[in-house]
Amino acid sequence: MLHAPATVHLPPGFRGHALAPGEDAFAAAVQAAGQGADPATMVWALGPHALDLAVVLAPDEPALLARRSVIAGMAALADALVVVAPPEKPIGIAWPATLLVDGAVAGGGRVALPEGAADAVPSWLVFGATLRLSWPEDAEPGLTPDRTALVEEGFDDFDAAELVGSFARHLLFHVDAWQARGFATVAATYAKRLVPPGRVLENGDLHQGKMPLAAALLRPSWRDA
Repeated sequence: MLHAPATVHLPPGFRGHALAPGEDAFAAAVQAAGQGADPATMVWALGPHALDLAVVLAPDEPALLARRSVIAGMAALADALVVVAPPEKPIGIAWPATLLVDGAVAGGGRVALPEGAADAVPSWLVFGATLRLSWPEDAEPGLTPDRTALVEEGFDDFDAAELVGSFARHLLFHVDAWQARGFATVAATYAKRLVPPGRVLENGDLHQGKMPLAAALLRPSWRDA
């Protein structure tokens, strides 16, 4: 069940819904979108070890191109994290949607579209992201140097709830830039954080010979990390 927001401050036009810790914000947003939720509906669940968030968007292009929203979403997520990161802490993105902190996986993003969406403009799209805030007490992070948590990287004094609002503001900025100056503007900003360096094509694929964006998003690799 969706609840009223608490201390999260969203930009005008956004509607916020806080879930209980441990609930699946992505699934909740997909369900809400399928039931007609307004665009810019933001859902989040803040727990002791993870921040899970998702937002409903209204695409204006066919599904194959609408998936490029993951580029704007990841750029916004990285931008929001940079604001609260320790000085000179590297924040990167592994194409297409894995979030890296100092080179290690700290979370990532994914998208969902209505079932069967193909050539037609879908009625909705959901971008969701998860950030690992800290390790559970029984975890042994030293055994997995390719994975990390924000606390482990020195994010000790930031408000995880405020990160939701910051993400929304940065997402709004990138969506406005996309609409005003085209997808290439957002892709260029996103590409500045790519690890290893790369260039994103107009269709969202990576120039350096990776699989197409649509195929890469079917199984987000960061969820296995």
